[in-house]
Amino acid sequence: MRRPMRIMSIIPAAGISLCVSVAPVLPATVTYEAQPAPRVLVPQELLPRAGDPLDDYERRLRARIDADAADAQAWHALGTTLFHKGAEAEAREAWDRAHGLDDAFAPADVLADVHGVHRLHDRGDAAGARLRLATVEARRAADPYFQMMRGEQAMRAGAFAAAGEAYEKARALAPNFFMTSLNLGRYLEYAGRHDEARARYEQAARAAPDRAAPWDFLAAHQFRQGEVAAALDSLRAAEDADPDQPLAEVRLAEFSAETGDYVGARRWLRLALERAETGHAAIRVALGDAQLRLGLLEEARETLDAVLAEAPSAPILVARGYVDERAGDVAAAAERYRAAVRADPGNVVASNNLAMAMVRLDRNPEEALAHARHAFSVRPDNAAIYGTHAVALAHAGETAEAKPALRRAVRIAPDDPWVRYFLGALLATEEPEEARVHLEAVMILDPDFPRRDAVIRLLE
Repeated sequence: MRRPMRIMSIIPAAGISLCVSVAPVLPATVTYEAQPAPRVLVPQELLPRAGDPLDDYERRLRARIDADAADAQAWHALGTTLFHKGAEAEAREAWDRAHGLDDAFAPADVLADVHGVHRLHDRGDAAGARLRLATVEARRAADPYFQMMRGEQAMRAGAFAAAGEAYEKARALAPNFFMTSLNLGRYLEYAGRHDEARARYEQAARAAPDRAAPWDFLAAHQFRQGEVAAALDSLRAAEDADPDQPLAEVRLAEFSAETGDYVGARRWLRLALERAETGHAAIRVALGDAQLRLGLLEEARETLDAVLAEAPSAPILVARGYVDERAGDVAAAAERYRAAVRADPGNVVASNNLAMAMVRLDRNPEEALAHARHAFSVRPDNAAIYGTHAVALAHAGETAEAKPALRRAVRIAPDDPWVRYFLGALLATEEPEEARVHLEAVMILDPDFPRRDAVIRLLE
């Protein structure tokens, strides 16, 4: 059976990058930040959106600062933005403000040197960029922030030995600075030197016991080593250090999900719900995701209904529609998807799933095609969306456009029975031998295909 697209993973996987930038990281340069980031460190609204002019990004950052003048991340990102707009004096002020609020962010003079290299490269002056980089490397050789940046750049370039040297040098320059231990610990763990990595994480926690990040990194390491009780203790310490740190149970659920252990994620999220004083909706969202992944449809239905009662949103409506569709109630699913589109007309998954539901119900071909076209215009590279667009064309009677689209969809997703069905139906008269191949494939791929009778008639 062709399943609908679900809302993309509610529990995201952890990234290894430490860099937030408004310009590309280039092989000949260093990166912008020295700060290693636990998962979900940078709020989504701080990330540059594709195609955003720097002016728009600056406005969003200033709005965030207006809401919280102590937001070091926003100040740091604002400094980077201003520098690339040519406002170097203001950029330095913003960077210094970030550094003053949180010394995990590099000071302005170091960042100005680094971004100066990027600026030359962006202007097409590769020779000048190389010369400037050599000057910066000589001037900043004894700066731990710069060495951490060099380590990150080397990691990105795959130069792991050079990365290790840079991180070791940073720690030698500032042995009591928790950031140098965290960065070195990350490198050592990546290199498989787990005992040494643990020692560095523990050192970072001793150096900065009032910060959540060292405890969080240590907990993640302990969890990966199978020491769940120790990880729980470290995450409790992270909670004590930072009131904004997620509950320990939530982090353990995230650790579990990152390894594909959704049984474990479900367990920890249920415990988190019992302990949480606030934020129940967010925990239920993650719990619903785990339940869906495990195929626990009734549990997921109950969980998602509770979320919708408290904090309705398009993604949750999509997930709830997915539950209905998996349970066989396509009409109910279609209404959920339609509600999601009303709540967020740009939601690609909602548009795709609504279009496919209309096809499955054999209803509203023009509506189905309109939603399929929208989803396809946004994500033409997605196989499921491409397939939906192809079958919606056939459903709407757009035969000339549908036939090549369906042929390509079969190559992209040969196990999609709906694509096979519509292509077989279109070819039944003019190319019966090829049509038979596709129609027989439908019966193999989905013995309970909703239009089984039509397939049998076409095969006769």
